[in-house]
Amino acid sequence: PTAFQAAIRYQDLMDKQAAPTFKRLTGRMLSDIWGGSFASILSNMKTAVKYGMTDSVLTMHNWQRWGYDYRLPDIWPPNPRVGNIADLQAIGKLCDDNGILWGLHDNCTDFYPDADDFSIKRTFFWQKDGAPAKGWYNKGRDAQAMWFRPDATLPFVHRNYTEMRKSIRPTHAFVDVLTSVSCIEYYDDEGHFHSSLDTRQAWRDIFNEIRSILGENTTTTSEAGS
Repeated sequence: PTAFQAAIRYQDLMDKQAAPTFKRLTGRMLSDIWGGSFASILSNMKTAVKYGMTDSVLTMHNWQRWGYDYRLPDIWPPNPRVGNIADLQAIGKLCDDNGILWGLHDNCTDFYPDADDFSIKRTFFWQKDGAPAKGWYNKGRDAQAMWFRPDATLPFVHRNYTEMRKSIRPTHAFVDVLTSVSCIEYYDDEGHFHSSLDTRQAWRDIFNEIRSILGENTTTTSEAGS
């Protein structure tokens, strides 16, 4: 009860502004798909449409070029084990024709050493004289990611979504992690300190960049749904 009372009181003090397309998300049901092929997702979404489940959002998580949480940020084109671009286009058409927002999972916090263009300069350090910060460990692939330096992510976001936009036009995008961790403080490879405000701006820029490429009406969410 105390937490809810605090939330109610905080409403009058809250000065943060929602993203411009936030209202398009409110009240919608989420189809949060973590497995299966594009063909199976298309089949299931056709069934959902028949039942009138169109006031909704579709997020597809396991689709990336090399597999889920592996060799990030190299995510495009889709993993052939899941399907191809034509399959995604078919899902997109079904969703667009029925007013369903749809899109793909992305990750801007993990940088894997075997990804194209990996560099220690694009990772960060928790301590000025420490080791590069370790990110997510993919146990299934025995692959250790490094933390992606927040102010180094934007060129990769631009690259990925520009390539994606040539073939598909999602109306939604999910960016993992960013709303479920604090805005971090870190050091770069030259020992310069970056504040949490720097991180907040860098992560904010990610969502703005996605909307600028996919279209101003694109909706965006993150792990905490914010």
